[in-house]
Amino acid sequence: MEFKLNEDQQMIHDLAKDFAETVLAPRIEEIEEGEMVEVSNGQKHPQLPHDIHQQLAECGFIGISFPEEYDGLGMGHVEQAIVIKELSRVSPSVGKCLDVYILGLEALDLYANHEQKLKYLAPCCRGEQTVSFAFTEPDTGSDPKMLKTRLEKQADGTYKLNGVKRFISNAGYDGPCVLFALLKDEESGKDLVTGLVIDKFCEGYSISSPWEKIGYRGSEVYDIFMDDIVVTEDQFLGKPGDGFTQLLGTTAYGKLGFTAVFVGTALGAADIALKYCQEKLHRGKSITKFPTTQLRLSTMLTYAHTAELLLLEAMPLRPLPRLLPWLSTLWALMVSATSIRQSVSSATLLLLPTSRVPATSST
Repeated sequence: MEFKLNEDQQMIHDLAKDFAETVLAPRIEEIEEGEMVEVSNGQKHPQLPHDIHQQLAECGFIGISFPEEYDGLGMGHVEQAIVIKELSRVSPSVGKCLDVYILGLEALDLYANHEQKLKYLAPCCRGEQTVSFAFTEPDTGSDPKMLKTRLEKQADGTYKLNGVKRFISNAGYDGPCVLFALLKDEESGKDLVTGLVIDKFCEGYSISSPWEKIGYRGSEVYDIFMDDIVVTEDQFLGKPGDGFTQLLGTTAYGKLGFTAVFVGTALGAADIALKYCQEKLHRGKSITKFPTTQLRLSTMLTYAHTAELLLLEAMPLRPLPRLLPWLSTLWALMVSATSIRQSVSSATLLLLPTSRVPATSST
């Protein structure tokens, strides 16, 4: 397999790499801790440092794959994957932040109408607002047929939204929230999975404290509580019942986006492992002279770069979420498994006690 970056892709790669090394690398601890920012209801929630968020927008990273008509860069999903991968190589938290920014925007780009895109997509591409994508629920996980969040039509033609969503990224930011609920069809009586957009921190919207996580701490996740939120039909994505197809299409891209995070994390772990082995001395020489160490390092790099190539080959397939979402999802899971294995391999090498490092002769 061979994959060569074109001129634009190489430019965006170099920009993302430089951003990661000069802006993110010196501020990793600050990113992981978060910055307390006041939102529209007066509460304060931890967020990615505001200036970093703004720089992501100014560099065009947030809107990289979205149309220029809505203040995006109009580039492709290969460029999007390159950016997420390179940022994740230095700061997986920022890579995940960017990926979940993009996830909700993918839903808007694919399924929102022109007016909704002007209202929600464009401000998010400019970094003025931050979108969330809310699907998972406490009791049912990510099963669209078992949703408990419901829309109920009222006598005045509006709807009341009630339910709880779990592990929702960006829920503590001002901006739109793309979410999915069940709406009972008046004619058939069937429950229809329906996509819609609400404004976070509207009346009836509240969130939990951030969930404690063992990694990616700079990208906070919350539970969202919805208590009689008023929804109008102009907030629907498409028509009632379109939600299942919208979920398949959006999450197919989401899996590829998260794969870019994992690939970048794997490459970053390999970078750390290589640096450690180059600096770790045995009898005055680097342990990279030992064949066993060389084998482990080469295996790590093989897995990492294989995952990278699989990812970059998969990303140009933009029609898949509309036509073959399951194939796109399967590809993403395969690449993710390869990159996760690589990250574990790198971590294992770094955790080995010094006495376990093989003291064999160099060949």
